[in-house]
Order: sequence, then C-alpha cells, then structure tokens
Amino acid sequence: MAKKGHSSHTKRITLGRNLRVQDRKAVVWLTTSKPGPHAKDSSIPVSMLLREEIPICSDLKEVKRVLISGAVLVDGNKVKDHRRPIGLMDVVSFPTTKKTYRMQIVAGQLRAKEISAASAGVKYCRVISKRTDAGSKIVVTLHDGRNLITDNKVKVGSTLKMSIPQFKLQTQIELAEGAKCYVMKGKHSGKLAVLKKITQSAGSMPSRATLDSEDGEIITLANYLIAVDDGFDK
Repeated sequence: MAKKGHSSHTKRITLGRNLRVQDRKAVVWLTTSKPGPHAKDSSIPVSMLLREEIPICSDLKEVKRVLISGAVLVDGNKVKDHRRPIGLMDVVSFPTTKKTYRMQIVAGQLRAKEISAASAGVKYCRVISKRTDAGSKIVVTLHDGRNLITDNKVKVGSTLKMSIPQFKLQTQIELAEGAKCYVMKGKHSGKLAVLKKITQSAGSMPSRATLDSEDGEIITLANYLIAVDDGFDK
C-alpha cells in the first residue's frame, strides 16, 4: 500500500537560495515544515532554527527536549512542534536567556536578527486582503496567515503593529508617501527605504513603488513592501 501524505523530510539542495541552509551538499536531508502560517518556500522549521540559525541544539532529540520544556516562544506563545514553520517578522523569544530575535531578510536570506527588549512585544503584519464576512464583519488576512476581525478603516497593503502575545492592534501604518518601508522580496530585499510614490500599472500588472534608500533610488513592486515605524530594529 502506498504511503499517504507528505514526507517529513526534504533534500537540502532543493531549497531556494532565500533560505540559509548549512551543509547544503554535504548533508542530504532536512526536516520539512508542516503546513502552517508561512509558505514552505519562505520559511524554516523550528528544528532548523534551533540547530543551524540559532545553534543552541546539536540534534533533533535535544530540539524536542528544549521545546517540551517551554523554552521557546514564537510571537509570545510556547511552541512544542519542531516542524512548525517560522517566517518573516515572526518574533522568537528565549525567556531563560532573555534574548529575542525577529526573522528578517539579511543578504537576501531569511535570518534571525536579535532585537531589543523594547521591540520584543511587537510584531509587524502586512494586510494582504480584506473581505466582508457573515454578519457584515470586516475580516483582514495578514501575511502570516492570521485572520483578524477589524473595522473598515484598515487598508490592504498597510501594516498592523500588533502587541504580542495578546495580538491586539496598537496602530496601523499606512503604505503612503513618506512611509518608512522594509523590502520583503526581490533583489532589494532586506533594505529600509522611504516611499516616494506608487505608480499604478495598466491592467492586471502589479503596481510599482519608487523609494529612496541609503544606496540611492530603488524601484520594486508595491506588494514587496511592508511599512514600518521608527521602532523597527534594522
């Protein structure tokens, strides 16, 4: 009888270059992320985070022991599944060492960057869609897969600054002229820049954004931007 379902392992060499993978050719297998808040091609499993990105564990057995002890928090909540996907803007905390990291893009790859204690209680979430649900409730979908009931003032493309672990809305940062933006994808990914203008394209073509950065003017897709504020640790 054929095996049903997806494999719990994948080959390291097949992963995209946007993910930092050690021993890509020397070691064949890597734990596969379970379906969850982030897409497989833009996230890493918790086991990979603890063994390679923030190397506090040497093997999977140790990873599971650390997770069972409740020593790892993602967005303020304890994580017990070593295959849980970790993606952009997720906040990973270690209460025992009092260290906190935010998943960001560094040199074109998803990396864990240590942030200050003041930023540890905040998560930036981009609004990717909005709809009217049953009972005329306004529901927005965020880039990390969450659905949030809100009012009609929230705009698609804006950023919701959420407090964690309560996940309550602090403020909305609109994707407008003069906004500080973080580039999530493309050849300029990982850069902070100030939005100059958004140019609407004809037909179904995506809108383009022009920004000013430390390296000069850059042009990218508006969908690649997430608006942030001065409290964002780069």
